[in-house]
Amino acid sequence: MGQKEVVSEKDAKIILGNEEYDDLKHRWDDVCKGDDSVDVNNFCLLIGKQLTPEDANILFSLYDVNKDKKVNWKEFVKAQAKLKEGRILTPPLESEACSRIDSKSLADIKLDWIKVTGTPVTVGSYISFDQFQQLMLQMPEPTLKTLWCMYDLNKDNRLTWVEYICVVVRLMNGTLTEKLSIIFNCMDNDANGFLSRDEFKFACKKFCTQHSDVDEFVTRSFTACDSDHNNKVSLIEFVKWAQSDRAMFTQLVGTFNPL
Repeated sequence: MGQKEVVSEKDAKIILGNEEYDDLKHRWDDVCKGDDSVDVNNFCLLIGKQLTPEDANILFSLYDVNKDKKVNWKEFVKAQAKLKEGRILTPPLESEACSRIDSKSLADIKLDWIKVTGTPVTVGSYISFDQFQQLMLQMPEPTLKTLWCMYDLNKDNRLTWVEYICVVVRLMNGTLTEKLSIIFNCMDNDANGFLSRDEFKFACKKFCTQHSDVDEFVTRSFTACDSDHNNKVSLIEFVKWAQSDRAMFTQLVGTFNPL
């Protein structure tokens, strides 16, 4: 299942600003030379990065929203706008994730994965929820379901190796923003890049069951988090709120607090 479109091209231009938008358009025209889309090879030229073939394919797949093995201008500029806003496209590249932990830890993580799947680790390998239960050993099912939501970043109800290793590394050795982005992505049920009041309420019930008046708490916490008062919360607002009001954030996420 591909990611949902969350901004229009017009919105992307507003987010990027005229100068950056025009620069991207010039770069697109230089690389595409009249074509309306790019393949994975030209995509690397477009983003100006030297990537391994494996990493290039992973990154390309994040931009390729409609999964036609091409990236068109609208897909490209929307993805760039999401990145600038601090919203999540997908897991970081596997090679980047693996570079953050020592080789023994990585080997142990791979071995656990192989024990569950019975096959060698590949970028495309994935597990079901039942296999995830085996991977996480003995945990209460409600906790497992919440963890599954955190790890299944693209919400397609299966967990790929890339998703798994990237979340593990973020939790083990990630920045605060990366750790909070995992919580944010889990709360973002409709995958539109923002949190609604209803999503706050759903998260409150899922993460923490200690509130006697959920509606009152959600009203207070959502209002505090929604700093620009547009009735939706961006990742940037979420991170700032979590850092400035850790007590209330802890009340929202309970034992899943990464701070």
